[in-house]
Amino acid sequence: MQINNKPVIMEIDNVAIVRDNRENLAIYRLENVYSPFDKKNKDSYQFKGFYPSVLACLKAIQYKELLINENDCTSLERYLKQVQESNEKLIRALEATK
Repeated sequence: MQINNKPVIMEIDNVAIVRDNRENLAIYRLENVYSPFDKKNKDSYQFKGFYPSVLACLKAIQYKELLINENDCTSLERYLKQVQESNEKLIRALEATK
């Protein structure tokens, strides 16, 4: 898989870590956004930042809560459940890099 003609290093749900260049990794998140050209909403990968390593990317994904679906957070319980699920996904991804 590629995003913007760049190889995807790791994909966790709707978030992808991409090798941007020799020195940087980038995080992209699949989001539903409005396209002014098409005059409709569509799913596309949105840039979320540059990072020096996979570990830094995983930390940023957790810190920025990129795996949490804000539309499903209708209560504190549901939010905390999503945080727990997000953390479990990141732990599995981190273990896969070992």
